[in-house]
Amino acid sequence: MTLKVELLPAKEGDSIWITYGDPSKHILIDGGRSSTADTLKEKLSQTDNPMELVVVTHVDRDHIEGLLKILQDNRSNIACKDFWFNSYEHLNNTQLIIEANYENAPPEIMGPRQGEELSDAIVLRGLPWNKIVLGKPIECPTKGPGDKIKLSDDLSLQLISPDRDKLEALIPKWKKECRRANILPGFVPLEHPDTEVMGPISIDNLAEEPFEDDESLANGTSIAFLLEHDNKRILFAGDAHVDKLIAALDPLANGGKVKLNAFKVPHHGSRHNISKELLALIDCDNYLISTNGSYFNHPDPVAISRIIKYGGDNVNLWFNYKSPETLLWDTDSWKQDHGYHTHYPPDTDGVLPLEL
Repeated sequence: MTLKVELLPAKEGDSIWITYGDPSKHILIDGGRSSTADTLKEKLSQTDNPMELVVVTHVDRDHIEGLLKILQDNRSNIACKDFWFNSYEHLNNTQLIIEANYENAPPEIMGPRQGEELSDAIVLRGLPWNKIVLGKPIECPTKGPGDKIKLSDDLSLQLISPDRDKLEALIPKWKKECRRANILPGFVPLEHPDTEVMGPISIDNLAEEPFEDDESLANGTSIAFLLEHDNKRILFAGDAHVDKLIAALDPLANGGKVKLNAFKVPHHGSRHNISKELLALIDCDNYLISTNGSYFNHPDPVAISRIIKYGGDNVNLWFNYKSPETLLWDTDSWKQDHGYHTHYPPDTDGVLPLEL
């Protein structure tokens, strides 16, 4: 049975279109930057039935802008059976019951000022919101993964992130930003080495760089999950923190490794979201990296070196953009010495399909 993952042109962000089953069903994870809306509109126009699920993993603009643009455009058509997104009220562990058809409801319907445009758009569109948990937050336990969620007869999801601590940690930041604007920017500038001035690269040496955690509170609230379909399993990690991924995966590994057919690498290949300890918990051949390298020069050479050295014996790096940061790894001598493979868009830059 079909299981196809497409990384869409989201610039430095994420927008992932999943197709599975017969007849085809669809899941959308994140909306990328504003320009991604054109691609999403084309995808939606080709879809006859409501999507099984739409997920906005967290509120950083490189995950939200394109979808928000579509939702705020009355001319665009979008329908789904469930829409996963943790709003400010969900950070506070509030249950939101959204009745069908709030088409003409004012933004204030959600109570005191939330200040989050996506929340308003979901309500105004009358979309089912976190329906699978009856309007409660999409979250999992602090230790271990969440229970398996049967999305349809032939596909299940298992939550890996976030937990209650990660959600509540964002509250002060969200409140502060909402006083300044309607959308939480969520960007925390990170230091990244410039690949052009690094000098000679040693994959072995880079892989041993000390690991430092991602400090972005917004990234910590990322919705991450294991998708299972027809004996295939993919980990979609959003921008989730390493400690949360490890806490959820470790019980599933049960002293061994979690078998994955593909791993959507968290935070576009940031060195702060991939560690040797995380890689030690998974058995995977295919690593998906979504970014064009703008703003933060992702993927980070340290993160890619860790994947190459500790990600398994048959590492395949799937990049959806041909950028200086990704083409760097298409070096024959490195691939021969370290036994990894690279894959780039076959046609349009930013669009990368993987069929399992």
